[in-house]
Amino acid sequence: MHIYNHSLQVVNNAVELANRFHVRKEIKNNVYIAALLHDVGGIYPNDQRVLFAKRYGIELSLRNIIFL
Repeated sequence: MHIYNHSLQVVNNAVELANRFHVRKEIKNNVYIAALLHDVGGIYPNDQRVLFAKRYGIELSLRNIIFL
């Protein structure tokens, strides 16, 4: 639920910024979608994300590991 609420707040902020800067409607639609999906990986527990990265050869930097 936390990620859902956070994502909705990000959507609201992103659309507000797009409106403030007079972004074209077709671009604003992309802003909305990107904001909504920006944390989709957060629904997976950290250990599963690390396993996924290892499985697919994605190198995790120290910054990524601290974030997790």
